[in-house]
Amino acid sequence: QDQNTPEDMLCPKDEYEFWKYRSENLLGLNHQLNNKTLKHICNILMSVQSTYVRQFRTLTDDISSSVRESHSNIEYLGVLVKPCEELEKTYSPKDFPDKLSKILHLIRYIWLNSP
Repeated sequence: QDQNTPEDMLCPKDEYEFWKYRSENLLGLNHQLNNKTLKHICNILMSVQSTYVRQFRTLTDDISSSVRESHSNIEYLGVLVKPCEELEKTYSPKDFPDKLSKILHLIRYIWLNSP
């Protein structure tokens, strides 16, 4: 699956799918970084004051932070997917205000509650 660029995002579902894909990739990296052998090697490198281990730890922390960010984005964008799909299937102009109103309320909810 290709990773979309910001210019390719056409609707909230596309953004949601992007973050799901990104989360899968980050979780794979995070799983590898939590390997016991790797942690043991890092501890040895820290004990001998290796110049590279600090950069590695910084990258590890950045990946962990990105995993949390992706989970948050999936959680909050997920609430928009179904209402936006319903809006896409709406053909009668009289139905748009109700559907848009619901979406706007959800956007406000996300704005108020997301980190």
